[in-house]
Amino acid sequence: ADFEAALAGVRPGRPVQFPVRFPDDYGLARLAGRQVEFQVYPHLVLEPVAVDSLAALAAFSRRNLYRFTDLVSLREHNENLCYLVLRETALRGLTQDMTDFFSLMSYYLRLGFRERVEEMLPLLPGDPDSRLHAGRLFLAAGLHEQALALLPSPGQGDAMALIQRIKALIHLERLAEAETLAADPRLAVDVQGLDLRVGLATLQGLPTSTLLARLDALIDRQVEAMRRGISCRGAGGLA
Repeated sequence: ADFEAALAGVRPGRPVQFPVRFPDDYGLARLAGRQVEFQVYPHLVLEPVAVDSLAALAAFSRRNLYRFTDLVSLREHNENLCYLVLRETALRGLTQDMTDFFSLMSYYLRLGFRERVEEMLPLLPGDPDSRLHAGRLFLAAGLHEQALALLPSPGQGDAMALIQRIKALIHLERLAEAETLAADPRLAVDVQGLDLRVGLATLQGLPTSTLLARLDALIDRQVEAMRRGISCRGAGGLA
């Protein structure tokens, strides 16, 4: 009763805080009889509509509509509502905020709505960073061939894009192509790249000497990275 009384007259878009006393016979013993502070952010205030027939219902086909400005709070508190808002937003508007564009693409891929993702692809910017992000989403969804088509070419992308291409090729069992890309000098100092080279040596049944050499390079790089991290933390502490 306290909760309902406190919400009377609130306006959407304005957070409110109020005390609520739980009934003495409340089902959760640790809250029974206690007073706690509630913080509420009302997104929308709806009015009840009375209808007396199915025909009249069509004229009152109202539903809870959240606006684009609510995305931050919805993303934090309710993933499903965030998806619903993004789904109802015009795709041309989403390109103004690539975070939301990729969020909607991720939702569609996770839900299996591939045809809707395909509708979004023509709106995808052609820069390497955008293509890399989209390719990673497809890779995570198990769509390796499509990921390969989206990822920047070896000459356009950075080391991260190269790593994603190698992963896609490994999933497609195109190991010779993956091996060629893994030899790229940009991956010689990259832990993920060196780790992939070790995995490729195993998958291809390369000689033990090759496997051990790649493993040594990976370990050396990992140790170097650890030392560098310790050095940076030590310098920060002195500062």
